[in-house]
Amino acid sequence: MHDPDSTPLPDRAARPPLKLKRILLLGLLAPHLLLSAQNSLPDHAAYWGGTGATAVGLPAHQGNPAGTAYSEHRFLALAHQNKYGLPELSSRDLYFLLPTSLLVLSGGFQHSGQRPLQGETYSLAAARTLAPWLRMGLRGNYWVQRQQEKEARTAFILDAGVQYQPLRDLSLGFFTCNPLQKNWSDKDPYHPLPSYTAAALNYRVVEGLELEVGVLKEADFDASFHGLLQIQVHPQLALRGALSGTPLRLSLGTQLQVQAFYIHLQLQHHQVLGWSSVVGLAWRLPHKPQQTTSS
Repeated sequence: MHDPDSTPLPDRAARPPLKLKRILLLGLLAPHLLLSAQNSLPDHAAYWGGTGATAVGLPAHQGNPAGTAYSEHRFLALAHQNKYGLPELSSRDLYFLLPTSLLVLSGGFQHSGQRPLQGETYSLAAARTLAPWLRMGLRGNYWVQRQQEKEARTAFILDAGVQYQPLRDLSLGFFTCNPLQKNWSDKDPYHPLPSYTAAALNYRVVEGLELEVGVLKEADFDASFHGLLQIQVHPQLALRGALSGTPLRLSLGTQLQVQAFYIHLQLQHHQVLGWSSVVGLAWRLPHKPQQTTSS
């Protein structure tokens, strides 16, 4: 058996300085990871885990837009994602959800990265319940990427999704992001915009316990499989864990409700790149009942 104490540790001076390693990582990966940070579904696990295909309510604005049709309340939410411990890849989000008599509207703004490379995403979605067992949604995204000493580039893409609930405890979800594979305005062949499709099945085993299995296929990459477990340990407290690959990702999170506020904490570990975290706060806005006029 190998004795770990028998192997001398490398001299500190021989190790690459942390700053140099950071520069190398950013130089090689930043263009790709900033796209991922900029409202991309493969990182939806940083919010709740899974594929996002069966997400409902406010989290569905980042996943399947059809899921926002389930909400009967108005929400306003803030979130901050720390990606792999690098401020250059972090993101800050502002979202809202607004049910109306015709549609459920949702929208958001996301700012990612920092100088010299930054991204902005503006999104607006609409969802509608077509039948008690069927919901559909459509989302538009306007992306802006700014790089120092270069002209900003833009893109507009559409996402669409559907959710089907044949049984009370069973739901299916499917959606696609950028199915037309639109690219940046400068037609960059090296850093194309993400294009992917996701599908999932969610089953409520018993009250307070849900299981989900799903698959996500991103253009030019192999399909990845996702598994998710959610436990409602208390009416105000939910725990969730997700596993996906390849590369392997483990996601653990919790949501705590305090009156009209929802506090969300999430940790995600990437097999190669390390840890990411998300902190979110959502506010359920007061509901004003409609006033009726007497004749």
